[in-house]
Amino acid sequence: MPSNTWTNIRAIKSSGEIIPFIDDIITVNPKMESIKDKLGRIARTTSNVLIVGETGTGKELIAQAIHNLSDRFGKPFISLNCSAVPASLWESTLFGTNKGSFTGSEDMPGLFEQAEGGTLFLDEINSLDMNLQVKLLKAIEEKTIRRLGGKKNIRLDIRVISATNEVPDILLAEKRLREDLFYRIGVVQIDLPNLMERKEDIEVLVDHYLNFYNNTMNVIIDGVQEEVLQCFKSYPWPGNIRELKNAVETAYNHVQSSKITLDDIPGRIRDYTEAPMAENNSPHVDSLKDAVQQYEKEIIVRQLKNTNGKIAESARQLGISKQLLKYKMEKHKLR
Repeated sequence: MPSNTWTNIRAIKSSGEIIPFIDDIITVNPKMESIKDKLGRIARTTSNVLIVGETGTGKELIAQAIHNLSDRFGKPFISLNCSAVPASLWESTLFGTNKGSFTGSEDMPGLFEQAEGGTLFLDEINSLDMNLQVKLLKAIEEKTIRRLGGKKNIRLDIRVISATNEVPDILLAEKRLREDLFYRIGVVQIDLPNLMERKEDIEVLVDHYLNFYNNTMNVIIDGVQEEVLQCFKSYPWPGNIRELKNAVETAYNHVQSSKITLDDIPGRIRDYTEAPMAENNSPHVDSLKDAVQQYEKEIIVRQLKNTNGKIAESARQLGISKQLLKYKMEKHKLR
């Protein structure tokens, strides 16, 4: 089915639970609209997907949309935050156990088996140590697992969608992500912009959350004051969309009129002010993050000029890998 046919569909499980499809990705941002447009095509295949984005940018929502748009929709969608599982329990959690494999163990299917026919979503995959990455790679490549204490391999039909809140190029350069695992899980890579890169979405997201909480809280709000909206647009949102949703929910617990005021939103957002830049010849930047990025760009430009554009030599003198320097050059549009 063409991807645009899916955009107005919402599925209902036999339990009556409404499962979000692509319309639940609220945006007017061109980059996000492009990502939404691609999801239907990605959903048709069985390729592994890697979603890259900062914490709170909606990585699991994207993973769910891919699953729900695919022919695996009627099968399980199993989600795991890899950072939440102790290393000692990771294998049993993913691969399951057989009775007697260790004291107190029972016959228990792991998440790979539970996802049979469907999708396994592994969030924060960058938190896994190298030893576990090897075992994960083997399971994904061979599409088989063996329970702890088991004597036979179990063949599986699942799609693996992974996510990381760090840039893969940096993880690779710093040897925190195996290259072979990256190539296996990242056949398709989706890069999600943070909320500061899609400021035009702040207003539509606020409207969406107002509608959501008007239907789930015992409070009805007509809107937000203009001062609140301007405050939201100037705040840097380190927690991204998740933090924005939290801010609106907080307001519902404090509001005393039909509109959300500055007094109703979290103090860290209300009291945020952009630090003034010292007077110099540097271009104007809006925040500390922007200032650091601008300074980094100037250093790279100066170093490349000193080496006549030799990337390897520039990387050596900067004390970083050639791969990391290339990534930073692309980020700053120097290539």
